[in-house]
Amino acid sequence: MLLTLYSYSVAKTLYKRFHSNLFNHRNPLISNLSTLSVPGDPGRRLKGKWCRDLLTE
Repeated sequence: MLLTLYSYSVAKTLYKRFHSNLFNHRNPLISNLSTLSVPGDPGRRLKGKWCRDLLTE
């Protein structure tokens, strides 16, 4: 999937906003979903961009 610079920045902004809404949610089950990595994930994966990678950039 080819992302232009504009669509990449929009996706980054919207995902960061979504992630902050999860973090500040009043339901504890939903707020637990706001981790930067998947629990139990060994950290190895195929080369590619994931939405959660936008949080670290």
